[in-house]
Amino acid sequence: MKSRQSTCYLYILTQPKLAVVDTTNRMTVAFDVSKAKLNYFSEIKGKLTGTSCKEIQAIEGEVANSLPAITSAIENLALFAQQNGHDGLHVVSEPTGSYGDTLMRLARQHGCTTAWVSG
Repeated sequence: MKSRQSTCYLYILTQPKLAVVDTTNRMTVAFDVSKAKLNYFSEIKGKLTGTSCKEIQAIEGEVANSLPAITSAIENLALFAQQNGHDGLHVVSEPTGSYGDTLMRLARQHGCTTAWVSG
């Protein structure tokens, strides 16, 4: 009798790893990423002009999707956050294939917390 061989394939389906990220006192900056450029937006709330009124200051900009431009933007945003009483940046972006990888890697290298968002 001839032995019968069977092939067994094991598929491992991995779940995304969820992590708790402490963004306490970090300035959240949202990035819209494309192949050529990144647009960013953030808000700072508080007393900005010395009046007794609470105000909102919007920060927005556009940079090339390149290592030097992203590095400069992160450094400038981090300095702005620090000058306004924040402990750092929390960078968020929608997953856009590989176009946002440089942004998220550089943000983490500069001490920022990061998160992919979708919605």
